[in-house]
Amino acid sequence: MQTDIVVLSTRMVYRKFGMDVIEETFRYNGKLGCYRYVIMAPSVRIVPITNSGYVVFIRQFKYPLNVEILCLPAGTIEQGETNVVAAARELAEETGYVADGLIDIGSYYPMAATVKQSCAVVLALGCHLNPNQKQGLSCDDLENETGLELVREDQIEELI
Repeated sequence: MQTDIVVLSTRMVYRKFGMDVIEETFRYNGKLGCYRYVIMAPSVRIVPITNSGYVVFIRQFKYPLNVEILCLPAGTIEQGETNVVAAARELAEETGYVADGLIDIGSYYPMAATVKQSCAVVLALGCHLNPNQKQGLSCDDLENETGLELVREDQIEELI
């Protein structure tokens, strides 16, 4: 649904490493305003499930939090890639796993108030280690119940 916002000016405040910070002045309901937001390339988050029913998580250092966290594999969708192709690439790069089947289950905007970036979610079924693929990050295979327990206990800080 569109709004009655009239953008009066747009200024790029910062551009580097695939991130643009934009500042806009606008008029809405007769009032002037200013808003800053970030534009980033589309991303994909993968939910990898092994044939044994385990969910594959990665351990990854997150600079803003200054801590290593348990999270699902994710990454940028490169120019020309489909969500499924990007998911297969990121899964292999980050975990060393390949999937027997990939299902694109949709996209969402994880931080729509401040970041203009769509995030696709791809379910990766029948995941197994590829002996020829180097594992990029530390992985943990967790049973579904264990994974849910960790979510409830705030042990998984970044999910979807």
